[in-house]
Amino acid sequence: MEAIIIKPNEENVEVIERDKPFELYELQKLVGGLIEVVPHAIGNMGLKKLMVVNEEGLILDLPYNEQASNLLTYFNPYGIRGTAVLMDEGLME
Repeated sequence: MEAIIIKPNEENVEVIERDKPFELYELQKLVGGLIEVVPHAIGNMGLKKLMVVNEEGLILDLPYNEQASNLLTYFNPYGIRGTAVLMDEGLME
C-alpha cells in the first residue's frame, strides 16, 4: 500500500510505500499537528482513499494546498490547508 504526501506550493509529491498502518504520531508529524480524516472516492470506480490533514490548518493559517483541494469530492469553501496525506483505507487503524 502507498501513501502520497502532498505539500502546499510544491508540484511534486512524495510516495511512501507501507506494509503496515500508520501510528497516530507518524500522521501528526507528517501534517504538523492534530489530524483530521477526510474520506472521499477518486474516479468513477470509487477507489476508496482517505486524506489526512491538519485539523487546525485554517486556524493556524497554513498555506493553501491547491493539489489536495482539487482532489476533494465535496465542496469546501476553504480548501485544504497545509500538508495532506492521501492513502489507502488500510493504512489507518
